[in-house]
Amino acid sequence: MPIIREAHLSEAPLLAEIHIRCWRDTYKGVVSDAYLDAMDLEQRTQRWQQILGTPTNPLAVIEVDGAVVGFFSWGKSRVKGLPNEYELYSLYLLKEYRGQGLGKLAVEHARTQLGESMIVGVLDGNPYKVFYEKLGSPCNYQETVEIGGDSFQEVFYLI
Repeated sequence: MPIIREAHLSEAPLLAEIHIRCWRDTYKGVVSDAYLDAMDLEQRTQRWQQILGTPTNPLAVIEVDGAVVGFFSWGKSRVKGLPNEYELYSLYLLKEYRGQGLGKLAVEHARTQLGESMIVGVLDGNPYKVFYEKLGSPCNYQETVEIGGDSFQEVFYLI
């Protein structure tokens, strides 16, 4: 049975590894290979140490059989003018654990903590975008984001 719990500072290296693996699995063929190949474990670990060391928003891990297989975070929306004041900032789940209901469990956990729905921004080329489409509805809002020198559309959903 999966367990959702608060992430700990000592797990920063693990979160960095999951973050990089998920990006490489999800965005291969979408984001440039050069960008994905340049993702540095040490730099990502330092970034997650900063985030976990000065928590301003909830960050939870998903455990299956005692192993952390994903993580997610949520809080006040960074996008003004949308129909909801809360946002799912991130949801990373190792490829081999996708399709087992863990992502939906994570979203439901965040919704329960907030007491209401939230928005989420998803890169238009994300092959798992359908997950968010099944959970909610488009907000009719997009932003252009830059990743590795390339521009992408980020589509927002109310989930």
